[in-house]
Amino acid sequence: MDTQITRLQRYNNLDALRTIAAIGVICMHVRANIGFDVAVWGGTADYVVNTLIAQMGGFVQLFFILSGFSMCCGYYERIKNNEISLNKFYSRRYERILPFFALLVLIDLVVSLVFDGGISAGSIAEAFANLTLMFGFYTTSGMSVIGVGWTLGIIFGFYILFPFFVYLIWNKKRAWFSFAITCVIYVLCCEYFDSGSSLMFRWMCYFVLGGLMYLYKDSIVRFFERKTWLGVVFVLVGFAVVYMIPFSGEGTTETIVGLIKNIIGYGMMIIGALCPDTKLLSNPVSKFVSGVSFEIYLAHMMVFRVIDKLGLATIAGETLVSYILVCIGTTGGALVFAKAYQCVEGIVKKRYEESFTLQT
Repeated sequence: MDTQITRLQRYNNLDALRTIAAIGVICMHVRANIGFDVAVWGGTADYVVNTLIAQMGGFVQLFFILSGFSMCCGYYERIKNNEISLNKFYSRRYERILPFFALLVLIDLVVSLVFDGGISAGSIAEAFANLTLMFGFYTTSGMSVIGVGWTLGIIFGFYILFPFFVYLIWNKKRAWFSFAITCVIYVLCCEYFDSGSSLMFRWMCYFVLGGLMYLYKDSIVRFFERKTWLGVVFVLVGFAVVYMIPFSGEGTTETIVGLIKNIIGYGMMIIGALCPDTKLLSNPVSKFVSGVSFEIYLAHMMVFRVIDKLGLATIAGETLVSYILVCIGTTGGALVFAKAYQCVEGIVKKRYEESFTLQT
């Protein structure tokens, strides 16, 4: 196989990871916010709902690693070789993210006005912070307006620091050194500094891990060239390492062991997904959901909030059936909203470009 294969051919399997991460986080958030204990009659079902799904908030770290890898695919060489202006780079980040997120913030405020009877001064302050997209640098408080948006604050903070990030991983030796330093920073932020979970640099080690995988991507692809099955095994084992291997510990020990588990587990998942395309990981469904995975992540709690306010969270009583139906409704609603937005955005951009062409 020619090692100079296209990026699309090489990395299609990553669609499955984005899809799994988005749906896993949705199921975790629904379980945590549905308002009743999801009672399951023991056995495997109970383990899946009340142990496995309960841990899936950790998938945000997988998003961080994927963001580091994907941004390197698109911009590492261009930044390193001065082939793109900073003005264009940052403008694209704002154009890509701000309109959709601003719409969510506006809808969230409207929902608060309609269902909660008013909008507090704190909500207005949080809405302003959200609209700057820079809150990953300056707030450690929980955000109630698009509460899951703290993840966007981290990722957009990474975008802002990306030229510096390229410096950190300029070569493999420096990248490994940066990875070690940022892992120490992560532990210090968790155990010694009052950094909060929403400040960007605390999570830099995961982005650097994605950058390391980018630097070794060609070697990884060659390793899996005729071993697609082994890539799938890597993905499954990586998932098991993160979510199915128990460990005990307190304080710093727990933080360090948890970080090591995530590095090994999520790292294996991404490495395995760089194998040749397989229908198990790369298929129309995973491609469709992956295309709006981050939009689904941002919008899903807004959709759940509407479902809950309409009294549909207990449509089948306080039962497992209600939980499953709400998970499906939340995922489907967020997916429809995200795709509808993309369609409208595409139409507006096309008409704007046509109008601009005619004027010039």
